[in-house]
Amino acid sequence: MAKNDKNEKAPKVEVEIIRGRMPVAIAAAIKLGENSEAKDSELASKYRTTNGKIADIRADRNFAYIDKEFHPNKEQVDQAKAYAEQCDSTTAIMKIVKGFGVATEAEAEAFAAKRKGARKPSGKEGKAKKSSKKAKAEEADEELEDDDDLDDLLEE
Repeated sequence: MAKNDKNEKAPKVEVEIIRGRMPVAIAAAIKLGENSEAKDSELASKYRTTNGKIADIRADRNFAYIDKEFHPNKEQVDQAKAYAEQCDSTTAIMKIVKGFGVATEAEAEAFAAKRKGARKPSGKEGKAKKSSKKAKAEEADEELEDDDDLDDLLEE
């Protein structure tokens, strides 16, 4: 009995991706240095990540604070190099990263400020902001209650 080729599924191949945070300079290389016509799957293979991560970077859902003015600092270049060494296209990736140049101290500070402003507060920062909002709401409620007390005095 012959097997039906249409019903057989090819075994799913697990993609070997690089775990952990993607360095900013690598994201910049994907976003700014790669051909915009390249398929997400091609770039995912090149950078050993997922198609979704590539799509998110290109659509500004991740790393939206990276723009054409981006210049990595020395630490970001080192992180990119460590990441690129885990890829098959290390030389091509590092050529893109080095093409950005290295940030001056002022550029690095400006980028850090832009990055911090673009990121959502997390952990203690987010809780502190929520706490201060809650405190302001409670103060407003107390002021309303004080106004009610004045109304009672006027009625007497």
